[in-house]
Amino acid sequence: MTCKVLWVPAASGKGYFNELGSFFTHTDQVSQPDTDRGKDLTELCPQMHEHKQKNERAWQLTEILKDLNMNIIDVPCRIYENIKAVRTESELSLVTPESVMQFLKSHPADTKDSCNLESLPQDLEATSLKSIKSLKLLTEFCEMHATFGSELQSLPLALTESQRLHCFDAEISLFVTIYTDLFVRTPDEVLDRGISLMYTKYLEESDCIKDLDVTSLVCLTEKTFSRDVLHTGKPVQWDNSEDLPTKKWIFQFWDYLSHQMCSIKDGKTFDTHTFLAELEGWSLLPASIEKQGKSIPFLYPIRKGKCVIVDPDSHDKCATALKKMKVPILDVDLLHHSFQYCKNIIKVTSSLAAKMENHDEILKLLSDIDFSDSLHITAEDSLAVLEYFSVNIKKLSDLICEQPAQQLLRKLPFYQSMCGQQVALQDDNEVSAVEHYYDVPSDGFGELIRASCKVLIKKIVRCRGVFEKLCIKTLTREELYVQIILPNFECMPSSAQLLHLEFIRDVILPCMEDLGDVQPLKDELKKLRFIEAGEGLRQCASDFYSPSEEVFKQMCSTSAFPPPPYDEEKWKPFLETAGLTTDVSIGLYLTFAEDVEALGSTGITEDVSNKSKVLSSYLAKNHGRFKGHLSQIGKIQFVLPHTVGKDLTDIHPQLHEGKRLVAYCKSLHPDNCHCVWTSCSIFHENASPSLRGWILCTNHFSELGIRAKPDHSDVTRHLKNICRSFKELQDQNSVDSFSKLCPTMERVMESVYKHLKETGVRDWMKHELQDVCTVYIPEEECMVPASEVVTTIWPNEIVKGYVYAMPHTLTGFGQVLLGLGASEKAHANLYACVLEKLYKKTQSVKEKDLCTAEKAFCLLFQFIETQNKDNSATLDVPTLYLPDANWRLRDSCELVFIDNDSFSDRVQSLGLQYFLGFEQFPYLNRDPQTHISMLPERYQLKMLSFLAQEFVTDESKLKACPRELSQGYLDIIHDPDFVSAIVRLVIHTQFSNHNQSLDQTEARTMEEELRKLEIHEVENLQTVLRQNDGSQVPHSERKKSCMEEHFNAKVYLFIDNDIDTDGLCAALTSTICSLTSEGEISRCHINHLLKSDPETYKEYLDEQRVRTYNYECQLREDYSFPIPGRSIPEDMHWRLDNSFHDFDEWEYVGLEVYDPVVDTDAPDEEGKPEYVYALVKRILSKETLLVRGQYVVALENGHLETICGSRLYKIKSENTAIVELSQHELPEVKPRDLNTVLKEIRNILTETWKTSTSMEERRRVKKRLYLAWHPDKNIGNEDFCIKVCHYIQSYVTKLENGQSITKGGDVPADDTDSSFFEHMGRRSSHQRSQYQQHQDQRDTSYNRHHSAHPQPEEARRWLRQAKYDLRSARDTLQLDRDYNWVCFKALKAAEKAVTSAWYNRDARKAQSQRKKGIIKAASRLENVHLSELVTQLQNVVGDDDRMLFPDRLACPNIPADVYTENTARQACELAERVLNLAEDM
Repeated sequence: MTCKVLWVPAASGKGYFNELGSFFTHTDQVSQPDTDRGKDLTELCPQMHEHKQKNERAWQLTEILKDLNMNIIDVPCRIYENIKAVRTESELSLVTPESVMQFLKSHPADTKDSCNLESLPQDLEATSLKSIKSLKLLTEFCEMHATFGSELQSLPLALTESQRLHCFDAEISLFVTIYTDLFVRTPDEVLDRGISLMYTKYLEESDCIKDLDVTSLVCLTEKTFSRDVLHTGKPVQWDNSEDLPTKKWIFQFWDYLSHQMCSIKDGKTFDTHTFLAELEGWSLLPASIEKQGKSIPFLYPIRKGKCVIVDPDSHDKCATALKKMKVPILDVDLLHHSFQYCKNIIKVTSSLAAKMENHDEILKLLSDIDFSDSLHITAEDSLAVLEYFSVNIKKLSDLICEQPAQQLLRKLPFYQSMCGQQVALQDDNEVSAVEHYYDVPSDGFGELIRASCKVLIKKIVRCRGVFEKLCIKTLTREELYVQIILPNFECMPSSAQLLHLEFIRDVILPCMEDLGDVQPLKDELKKLRFIEAGEGLRQCASDFYSPSEEVFKQMCSTSAFPPPPYDEEKWKPFLETAGLTTDVSIGLYLTFAEDVEALGSTGITEDVSNKSKVLSSYLAKNHGRFKGHLSQIGKIQFVLPHTVGKDLTDIHPQLHEGKRLVAYCKSLHPDNCHCVWTSCSIFHENASPSLRGWILCTNHFSELGIRAKPDHSDVTRHLKNICRSFKELQDQNSVDSFSKLCPTMERVMESVYKHLKETGVRDWMKHELQDVCTVYIPEEECMVPASEVVTTIWPNEIVKGYVYAMPHTLTGFGQVLLGLGASEKAHANLYACVLEKLYKKTQSVKEKDLCTAEKAFCLLFQFIETQNKDNSATLDVPTLYLPDANWRLRDSCELVFIDNDSFSDRVQSLGLQYFLGFEQFPYLNRDPQTHISMLPERYQLKMLSFLAQEFVTDESKLKACPRELSQGYLDIIHDPDFVSAIVRLVIHTQFSNHNQSLDQTEARTMEEELRKLEIHEVENLQTVLRQNDGSQVPHSERKKSCMEEHFNAKVYLFIDNDIDTDGLCAALTSTICSLTSEGEISRCHINHLLKSDPETYKEYLDEQRVRTYNYECQLREDYSFPIPGRSIPEDMHWRLDNSFHDFDEWEYVGLEVYDPVVDTDAPDEEGKPEYVYALVKRILSKETLLVRGQYVVALENGHLETICGSRLYKIKSENTAIVELSQHELPEVKPRDLNTVLKEIRNILTETWKTSTSMEERRRVKKRLYLAWHPDKNIGNEDFCIKVCHYIQSYVTKLENGQSITKGGDVPADDTDSSFFEHMGRRSSHQRSQYQQHQDQRDTSYNRHHSAHPQPEEARRWLRQAKYDLRSARDTLQLDRDYNWVCFKALKAAEKAVTSAWYNRDARKAQSQRKKGIIKAASRLENVHLSELVTQLQNVVGDDDRMLFPDRLACPNIPADVYTENTARQACELAERVLNLAEDM
């Protein structure tokens, strides 16, 4: 086999580099193309075979393009990269959607390099594309071009339904539709169905394709069928004639129309007949007529669709009835069309036909039929028609062809009367329809109908809608009895009455009870007088009582019970339903209970006791019947009380002495006696519902008001009563009586504690009982409040007379005592309360209380410290009292703590009240300030350092300025390596203390904080103390070596010129710690870093085993300024803002030192302006005209000068674009108005010429105005600025000529000083060029390496060795051993790969970066993905020593033990990804 190779130029447009893989990112499984060239080229080009397997679609498209004669250049990536390196992208010819489209359009040209698709149109199989699959793949690729849809003209990709390939042509546009079967006679007018969907989205963009609309469909129909056959306006019998459409064509026809109509209908009002107006004359609506058992197909005119009825499955009976009437039925089976069911087609065709859902048309049709001779219509057919109208009754219009719908329905003779006849209803006035009439006894109906004057017909359930539409009252059997029979019951004879009552008893009532709707019948039965009593009178059932109830037997006579035959058992349920009184009503019960209450108000007699027992017993047995009224019963005092024993009344009397009837809602069970006998009534145990099983009905308990447990308020009052009584007995010193009561009191308190243990103690109870002595202390023989008791306490924590330990006898009730106010453990509040009690006793501590106060003071601070460590409850008392220097207790907020001893002799004039201090308490004197700081904020002592704060004097601040020493250390602090080291130290400290790390955002914030630091030197640094109101403390001046202050959102460290290196490093270390918000973060490490070379940072931190962290600080060239007085380089002059500004103190500005256009009369073309950095130290005056402001600025060595604002320049940030509109001076709403701008310029120039006679000052102002508005420095607003510059020239010329400038004179003049403004134009253009060059350097990924020295060959050597190391690691991994060596080799392979990348970038830095470690070396490559991979690898394997030496691991482990197969495999995978990424770089 041979392969033809064509050599073509790389940039001539005749050959195209193959980069199709970048367009097909996912591998697709695509079948082999139709040509056999792929196999041959695969064998000849293994690289192409590899590319094919990676991207099958790209490979297949390559073969298609080659078959079309496109010269595809397949070369290895490295060759293409070499060519690309010497050629720009515009010179290279690539395989892109745009180039492929241009190549395809070259097909008419008869040249060697043009597309070989010639002589179109022709069959697709005869072309080079061969198949539609290739055509679609080629089209999909061309679609990737952004303007594909608008560039279809002449593109040879148009395949029609006849399978012929055409060129797209706007003059012969093709239809784009999926309904290609409609073009059975004209297949070349429509795109092939297989590709039509691809072009749908381009219909609006191209004239080469068009959509199929209804008008086009009409034309297409006329081309396809004869008007003489299908446009006659009459139905056409449908057979297999060639002149008639096929079933498939009819389906496609209606499928298209339904799709069009549905898409238009969405959200719009739509009329189907209007839409089909152009087609309504065509007979294309399929229908069938039932004749002699056969279905004859017809095609009906669309305009006569209402002659056809839709036959849905849900109305099959009605359809059968209509078929008997020979009504045409829509041929729905045809529209199902073999494999699919199109709901929209059915919906559209049904909207044309008189579908069953269109009730108006069906009703009109049937109402016009004369049924007088229609003997063939059966009752079942009539029922089917009524059922149809019943289903659709809600859709029936009120007027149909100007006739009421009800009238048309009444004309239908389909209604069955009670006698079984079918009748119409038009002559009947009042009709009632009866449901389920078949079981109702017929006796007495004649008399009933005559008496009621109503006609009753049978109600067919399926036709309920019709009856409702006709407003026919529908009656169920129950309603028949309720509304007609029972109200007219007396019209029936007695024999019929008994029959109907038995029917109600045996049939109606059971049914209604099952349905749960028996109430209306009950109401009628309750009103019905059917029981004959004495003297022939009839009475209701409710006039009698049930003989089964014991209460009624005792309360009623025998005449109150029903007579025969209703006394039989079978009538009992019926009579109960009819209202027989079966139980004691709530009214009777309440009346009886109230009678008992009235009788018992004078005393509890035997009669009262018996009645109370009867009522209690009945209530317990029948409590469910009183649901909803139990609360009323519970409030009546008819229940017997419980009486307590003498042992309890000796402690405190019982409530009401137990001699009154009680109510359930105000009483408790006797079991709660010990907890409430003094505060709550208790009912008798025989009246307890629990004796009769009522205890389970907790809801009824709550309705009665019975409480399972006493209320907390009752228990609280009871506890107050018995504790105070017991305390009084104790104070009476009656030993005998007191000792007898102790066991009883112990049992009572145990019961109370048990209750409180179960229910808990509420906060308000604790407040109520806080002053009540609720705890007895046997050792002290006294009752004490619970707040003075501690359940678990050490002996040394007890303060005699103030703090007690819980008695051993109450061990099981610790939680109760805690709820009452006791403490689980001793805490600070206890001893704060002791100090408060001592303060209330005597503010100045007496000698006898001194020991108590000292012990309380010590324990207070001990527990504050403990609670802060445990994060437990903090101090919480109204006021904390602490001793002052004279042992006088005071509010802690009024005391001052000396936290800065150096201030104490500087504030003597303030007369402050000082805290006693901790000198007398050795245990607390270790760190006094820490103890004070642990106090909650509201108890904090006033800190001396807060009352008086230290500041640098204004004179020292004015003289302070950055110099060589301070700038050197500031450069160290701002160095990226130093910042990264500080971040690493902070992370190490946080992880050690809190086991958490920093995220990148927090690290970036820390870096920004370090950027805020500025260091200023001053000779003889002086400080002074100031109070909070800003006033100076007299005689507080002192000299210091360093001082830190925060203002202007920065941190300023002022240092004295005489400070030594150690002192300066110590001050910087302290400042850095405060900026990083970590306090004492490894001060020794920071001090060492400040004195070390940045190259040694990593090595030092590694030696100190500081935790590693991958963080690269964001370098910015404008984060700090040089020392004031230093010259501003010329290539940075673009950063000077020529607009006039006002300046703030401590702001860095540019100072104009010399400018040839200002300081000389004739500007020197070679002369360059000179600017220096300056620091604003004081604002002497701020003027409305910014150019006149006066400032004191610091220059070199702190030299101070007074400078006019016209010589000072705002220094712009590097990120600011070169735009200098005057909104910097006067911010206003954009866009600026020209008249407003000119007015501002006139004001500046006029004031300058008026107030200054210096030519230099005038030239300086006009120079700055011109540069500020020059179009080269106002990108995007050039036209506006050109106008402004012309006016500036005109104004300057007039002023120099002694003329005035007014609004009327705003016309550019011709006699301007062209040399000056031309010179300014060149300077502006030069600065813009400098700015653009600077921006280009910043935007270039290698801008920091513009002088790099790459060595590609050496890079390849390192990469090749890295690959061998990785392969060795994988070989070792296959041996299932030595996993630590696998990890070691993988890490070394990654290190060599990173070094290779450095050789490829800058060989001079490769080795130095390698020594810094793989993580730092990778981060400096500025590839985030590579840096993340390297960090992951390092975290997985650890450092080198851990993989090699046992001493890095805990004994007895060695590296071979701890490294697993999973770790080794993960290391190899990460290393391989690092190698691949380094190779791509």
